[in-house]
Amino acid sequence: MNNSCSNSRGLTILAVLHRKSSIRATLQLWYPGYLKYQVIGRLELREKGLEKMSKERVITHRKCFGCLLVCALLVMAVLMLKVNVEASTTALAQVKATAKSQTTSSTVIGWNQASGANGYVIYRRESTAAKFRRIKVVGKNTRTYTDRNVISAKVYEYAVRAYRKSGGKNVYSTYKSVKLTTLPTKTTVTATASGSNIKVTWKDVDRETGYKVYRKKYGGKWGLLKAVKANTTSYTDTTAAGGSKYYYCVRAYKVVNSKRHLAEAGLSKLITVPSSTSKLTTAQKEVVKKILYAVETGGQVYGNQRYDDFTEAGTNSTTEIAITIGAGQWYATEAQRLLKLIRQTNKKLFESLDTAGVGTDLDTKNWSTYKIKKTSKKAKCIQAIISSTTGIKCQDQLMYQQIEEYETEIRKLNVTNTKAVCMCINLRHLGGLGSVTRVLGKTAKPYTMARIWNAMQTDTGNQVGGPMYKTRHQKVMGWINQYI
Repeated sequence: MNNSCSNSRGLTILAVLHRKSSIRATLQLWYPGYLKYQVIGRLELREKGLEKMSKERVITHRKCFGCLLVCALLVMAVLMLKVNVEASTTALAQVKATAKSQTTSSTVIGWNQASGANGYVIYRRESTAAKFRRIKVVGKNTRTYTDRNVISAKVYEYAVRAYRKSGGKNVYSTYKSVKLTTLPTKTTVTATASGSNIKVTWKDVDRETGYKVYRKKYGGKWGLLKAVKANTTSYTDTTAAGGSKYYYCVRAYKVVNSKRHLAEAGLSKLITVPSSTSKLTTAQKEVVKKILYAVETGGQVYGNQRYDDFTEAGTNSTTEIAITIGAGQWYATEAQRLLKLIRQTNKKLFESLDTAGVGTDLDTKNWSTYKIKKTSKKAKCIQAIISSTTGIKCQDQLMYQQIEEYETEIRKLNVTNTKAVCMCINLRHLGGLGSVTRVLGKTAKPYTMARIWNAMQTDTGNQVGGPMYKTRHQKVMGWINQYI
């Protein structure tokens, strides 16, 4: 090999190495002799008094140096390759989707950051039986997504996966999904007077589980009246006070995993409850109240009553399949009406006395067949509630209200005589409006108390004029003649 050519190549290599400080530092560690021969010109070496070096020694060192250079470059390449491979194979952290908010027409989800991700893919499905479908790809700095392609009162499940490009392909993270329920649609509400009651009606919405009906007295606070089932479109408020003004609102709700998702409230206009149209005087209504209390729980003694009375289903008659409570012997749904009136009048007191979940039963149970034992904890709570100062006041209030309602119904049947009206009120409270119309159907006109009594003599069995109620009616007629 020509020495001048070799020298030229060696000088070129050394010149390159002088510009590569990192490689030079490596060679200094692995080959200390390298420092001695950095400067080479015309095969001359000046260090520690040496003036010359033979061509053979220079060539030998040059060969050793070349080998070391190749080894250094190979090691650096391996190290660089190792770093790249490790970076490309590190797994992305799991992405957990979270619920942020929902309305009737949108849902908002969020998720955690996955370090090293190039972006995130968002998926959605509408049932666990369906597969997730990709709906959006977002950048690496995005942490929330709003889905507006939804409908009301429906469950949606979302998943988010982080991805990173590696080797020309996308590498994806694992995920943890989240479910969101859109809210039911707001309904429209109308309140109209129906006698002394208020009928609340509303528009049915889609996919609801039920509705909650609320009432607020003008200047007062909202209170729950009733929770009703899906597809129901009306509710009659029988506890509104005559002459008072009320607002009503209805909220549809959707139950998912025992959680209620409430829609925005639909509000009625302010409505005034009609004042009483009763023709009975206040004193006459007080007499009728005492008569009904006496024959129901007062041992047929005028002026007596038991406000704490609790009667189990089937006690008075085998046809009675629900409890009866209070001085006026309110049966089944009437018992429910009384307890709700007490709760609306003094919620704090009601809740302090209700240690057994009576309030929950008022909103969820079917009171037309509501049965509990008199010795049960719930029965004891009911007795405590109805015999409280508020409970007694509400019993009297409900009885006066029912007397007015009964009177309105009876006068529509062309009963105008005051004593006949009072006798029919007694029959109405005992057996319902159907019993009154049945008895009047066989009574000679014009209706009087005596003629009604005569018509009742043909009743049998459990009918209101039957033998088992004869003593009751005789007492009632005696007090009517005495006090009306």
